[in-house]
Amino acid sequence: MPHDIFISYSRRDLAAVKPIKEELENLGFSCWMDLEGIESGSAEFTRSITNAINESKVLLFFLSEHSQASEWSMNELRFAKTKAKRVVLVRINNDALTDSFSFTFGGYDIVDWRIGEQKGKLLRDLTKWLRPLSDPPPTSHIPSQPSMSMPMASPPDDGNAEVPPIEIVLAKIFPPNCSRNARTAGVLGIVSLFSVFFRLFALAGPFAAFFAIKALRELERDSGKSGKGWALFGFIVGIFASLVAYISCFI
Repeated sequence: MPHDIFISYSRRDLAAVKPIKEELENLGFSCWMDLEGIESGSAEFTRSITNAINESKVLLFFLSEHSQASEWSMNELRFAKTKAKRVVLVRINNDALTDSFSFTFGGYDIVDWRIGEQKGKLLRDLTKWLRPLSDPPPTSHIPSQPSMSMPMASPPDDGNAEVPPIEIVLAKIFPPNCSRNARTAGVLGIVSLFSVFFRLFALAGPFAAFFAIKALRELERDSGKSGKGWALFGFIVGIFASLVAYISCFI
């Protein structure tokens, strides 16, 4: 039987993951999750896992120290990748990514379920991706967020929705896991560079420096995100542009 979502997790994280599964099901998504934890290695068990992944459209990998160390969880993630399934890494705690995991799966988007804005975006994306397989969940229960969004770095959407050109450009410039604040600082930093020719663009400088500082603080807390280089770029260029704006007031 087809399912909307395959839930990949470590049995040791059951207490954190099971309530999320129940919340997704209450919103109208059908989920497949191994609640028995029978990692027997038998052909029958392996077949049930691979069939469930094949029949699901999205795999949610619940990211933790335990799931990264679980051979079964990692096999599920690798199998989903070979089948070009849409994969989203869902953070449920502050466990750091191992180098091996980052090297292999660093291109996937990481969503922190504990942050309302990121959780809301994921629920809206699930609604968009899974509408062909299930009735859309009641949107009144899905948190809203500002219109500015970060593109998912999962396999390309097979729907017909057009991606705004600016999102395509940003996706090519910034790494998939780039912090939103770092991306904002980078964009404002690029705009600030034009202050050399047009002083008006120097007004973007203070904002670039502001978002750069926010990004650097965010990256210290969350090792799963990237963008430190863009944050530093935005800070340096932002300070430079701010000086240009200040000096121009006296010229």
